[in-house]
Amino acid sequence: MRPDFATGHLLLWLGLYPLVILPLDLPWLQALAMVGLLTLFLIATFKQQNRPHSPTPIIAPFLLFYLLFALIAYVLSPLPAMSLPRLMLLAGGVFGFYAVSAWLNSSFRLTLFLGGMALFGAALAVVGLFTMQWPERYVIDLRPLTNLLPHLSGDFSLNHNAMSGMLLILLPIALALAWQGVRYRGLFWLAAALMAFLLLLTQSRNAWLALLIGAAACFIWGRVRFIWVALLFATLALIPFPLNLWPQAIMARTQDQLSVIDTATKTGLPPPQSW
Repeated sequence: MRPDFATGHLLLWLGLYPLVILPLDLPWLQALAMVGLLTLFLIATFKQQNRPHSPTPIIAPFLLFYLLFALIAYVLSPLPAMSLPRLMLLAGGVFGFYAVSAWLNSSFRLTLFLGGMALFGAALAVVGLFTMQWPERYVIDLRPLTNLLPHLSGDFSLNHNAMSGMLLILLPIALALAWQGVRYRGLFWLAAALMAFLLLLTQSRNAWLALLIGAAACFIWGRVRFIWVALLFATLALIPFPLNLWPQAIMARTQDQLSVIDTATKTGLPPPQSW
C-alpha cells in the first residue's frame, strides 16, 4: 500500500471512528460513519493483497474469529438495541488495527510504536497502583497488600475490570519486545513485570483466562495445522446456537449451576445483580 494512501486511511479512520463510538443522538450519521469505515477497510484490503511483508496476514484469522464471535453474541443478544453499538465499536476497532498496521510500513516505525505502547502500559500500571478501585470479591486475598497502597486520586477511581482489559492488550507487547532482545530489553521486562503485577491485583478471571488462551495460541501457532485450529474455533462459535434452543427450564437450571461455580471461585461480598 502506498504511504500516501496509508496515511490518508489512518487519518480518515481517526476522523470517522469517534462518530461511531461517541454517544451521539444521530443514528444516521453513525451509520454513514460505519459504512465509511467498512468501505475504507475493503479498499485497503484490496490494495494490500500484493504487499509481500504485510504485518496483518498472521493476525487476520484471529481478528475474523473475533468479529465472528461478536456477531454471534449480537444475534443471540436479548437486547439487540444495546448490543449493536458495542458490535460497531468492535468492528471499528478492527478496521483501525488494519489502518494502523498499514501506516507502520517500516521496521523503525513499528518498533517505535510498539515500544511506546509497552511504556504506556507500564505508566498505566504505575498510575493504577494508586488510583484503582480494588475489587470487593477476590480469587486470591491480596487485601493485605492493596491496603498498603495509598489512594491518591480522591473520589476518582479506575475500574479494575477496565484496567485489566487495557493491560491484557499491552502486556503481550512488552513481553514480545523483551523476548526478542531489542534495545533496552531490560526496560521492557520491567514494563511487563509492572503490568503483570497489576493484572494480578485486578482479580479478573476473564483477563487471566484470556491471557492463558493467548499464550496457548502463540505456542500452537505453526505447530498445528491451521485447519484444525479453524475447526476448533468454528465449533466454539456454533455452540451457543443449540444451547439457545434448549427449554427454558434447562437453561434456568444451567444458569443456576454456573452461578454456583462463579460464586465458588471468588470470595468476599456477593456479586451485584444485573438482572
